[in-house]
Amino acid sequence: MTATAAFSDGSTQVITTDATWSTDAAGVATVNTVGTALGVGAGTANIGASLGGITGSAPLTVSGATLVSLAVTPASTVLAPSSTLVYQAVGTYSDSTTQNISNVVTWSTSDPLVASITSAGQATGQSAGTATITAKLGSISNTANVVVESSALQSIAVTPVASSFPAQVAMQYTATGTFVDGSTQNLTNSVTWTSSVPSVATVSVAIGNSGVVIGVAPGTSTITATFAGVVGSTTLTVTTATLTMITVTPAPASIALGASQQFTATGHFSDGTSFNMTSQVAWSSSSVNVAAITTGGLASSAAVGTTTISAALSPASAGTAVLTVH
Repeated sequence: MTATAAFSDGSTQVITTDATWSTDAAGVATVNTVGTALGVGAGTANIGASLGGITGSAPLTVSGATLVSLAVTPASTVLAPSSTLVYQAVGTYSDSTTQNISNVVTWSTSDPLVASITSAGQATGQSAGTATITAKLGSISNTANVVVESSALQSIAVTPVASSFPAQVAMQYTATGTFVDGSTQNLTNSVTWTSSVPSVATVSVAIGNSGVVIGVAPGTSTITATFAGVVGSTTLTVTTATLTMITVTPAPASIALGASQQFTATGHFSDGTSFNMTSQVAWSSSSVNVAAITTGGLASSAAVGTTTISAALSPASAGTAVLTVH
C-alpha cells in the first residue's frame, strides 16, 4: 500500500515509510510499518495510514482462493562469484489469479557455500558449484537452479550420443556444461530436459528433472537440455524391438531375518538387447508377512519363511525370484 499526503499549498508527497499503518480487521489482513499488507482470511479490511493526526484509508478485499502452485524465476541461471540476482516467486491460486509473493515466501538455498540468498530473494554467488534455490509458502514450494562459475557457460554436451533402445525402456541422460575458461560441470539436475516428439520418447516427470527418458513408440526424437539460454541436444531412436521376458536377480536369494535384499529386473527384447528396468517394473511379494518390497526393488525381511518376488510390466511379462528369510 502507498500513502500520499496532500498539503495546504496543493503539493503532495509520498509518506509511506513515515505514516503509522493500521487495519480494522486483523483476521482479514495485517499491515506492517512500511505499508505491506498480508492477507490472513477471506473478507474486507480497511487499511489506514496516519500522520500528524490526519488519517487516510482504503478497503482491501481478501478472497477465499487458496494457493495451488508457485513459479520461481529465473528457473535456471549462471552467476559469477560475488554477482547477485533477485528471484521472483509468483503464486497461482484456486481462482486462477496470480500474485507476486516474493516478499512473503520463505527463501532457502541447498548450498550457501555456492550461492546464498536473502529473505527478500536476492541470491549472491559465493563459489563455483551448483545450488538449488527454493521458495516455499505453507506446503507449496518450487525451485530454481543456479550455477556459480568464474566464467560464462559456453556449451552443453548431452550423452549418450545417438542412442537407441526399445519402447518401455528408461535411459539416463547426462548434461555436461563447458565454460569459457575450459572447466566443465555436471548440469544434469539443473538443466530443463525436453523431447521433441513426446509420442516417441518422453522425459520422466515422476523421477523429476533428472534426465531420465522413457521410450514410448518406435521413431526418432531429439532430447534437449537447456540452461541459461544455452542448448545441448542428441538424437534418440526408439526401436521396434518387443519385450520377450524379464529376469529377476539374484535368484534364488537368501537373507537373515532383519536384513534386506536389493533385486534387479532386466528386460530382454526381441532384437537380442537387454536393459535394466528395475525402476520401471511393478514389484510385489507373494507374502508380505515374510518380506515386503519397495517400488525400487528393495526387499525387507519381516519373518522367517519363503516368498516369491515378482517384477512385471504386464501380467504376461512378469519375472520372479524366490527369497528365503532364515
